[in-house]
Amino acid sequence: MSRRHGFTLIELSAVVLVLALLAAFLTPNLGRSLVANQRRNYRAGLLRMVADARRQAAQTGTAITMGVSDDGAFQLSAVNADNEENVLSTLAPIDGVEASGLYLKDGTEAGNDWLVKFYPDGTSDGGAIDISENGDEIRYQIQPATGLVAIVSTDTEFQEDRWPAGEFTGGG
Repeated sequence: MSRRHGFTLIELSAVVLVLALLAAFLTPNLGRSLVANQRRNYRAGLLRMVADARRQAAQTGTAITMGVSDDGAFQLSAVNADNEENVLSTLAPIDGVEASGLYLKDGTEAGNDWLVKFYPDGTSDGGAIDISENGDEIRYQIQPATGLVAIVSTDTEFQEDRWPAGEFTGGG
């Protein structure tokens, strides 16, 4: 009696069906996680840009300017000895995330004329950037005295859901 090696058509069909069902469930989640990752990278890039402006101002001994280009991209630039502006880095806008408000340190809205200078001594002109993402607003407040960024949610519902430190007690 000879033994047959291999799989039957029914066994192969069952494996293909299981793989198709897995692909159907995983594909939408993969797309959502890619979009979420892209948005997270954009927010982190904005924070890095402010830190880079502060660091480069201290290293070069010249003021570094952070502003917004006509296409909505954030840019770092410096003026060289010939009084020419050199763009040092750019953070391009992405779908679903937009700068919904650009404010000077006194709170007045500046629009695309918004500029914040970072000085070699670590200070800055100060200002704020409101980022809107799916209806959620996050404010990046650039402190004038330190040039550092404080992240503040402008969404009151988000603020009310936060727990003050120390109030959570574990069950046991």
